Amino acid sequence: MNVMSEPTSFRTLVEACALAAGVLPRFVEADGGWLVEHEVAPWSGPDSLPLWLPRPEYSGLFARDTTRAHEAGLGDRLLLEVVRDALRWETESGLARDRRAGLTRDRETGLLAALDQLGSSAPA
Repeated sequence: MNVMSEPTSFRTLVEACALAAGVLPRFVEADGGWLVEHEVAPWSGPDSLPLWLPRPEYSGLFARDTTRAHEAGLGDRLLLEVVRDALRWETESGLARDRRAGLTRDRETGLLAALDQLGSSAPA
């Protein structure tokens, strides 16, 4: 049976992460084409952006019928609760540890600088 929660936007997830971490980030958006152009891998693995999947190839991937799970008495957890638990686990595991997936801090910083440069060179 599927035990996924109801779909939410990526923005809502990122805002919940910021709230759980107690930070006020500056949000920077990059479209999927830009990420592909800059060789950012989707979903997992080295140099990936977790939870990002290119569209339209992956549209609907998380569209699942959770009726059976709810009928069996399972329920959804609050997003903020899930994010706080994940942050706690990450912190306890060591934030600076080597990872098999995601962007390194240096790679992310470089990508953000490239986006900033793109934004500052765009016509007004």
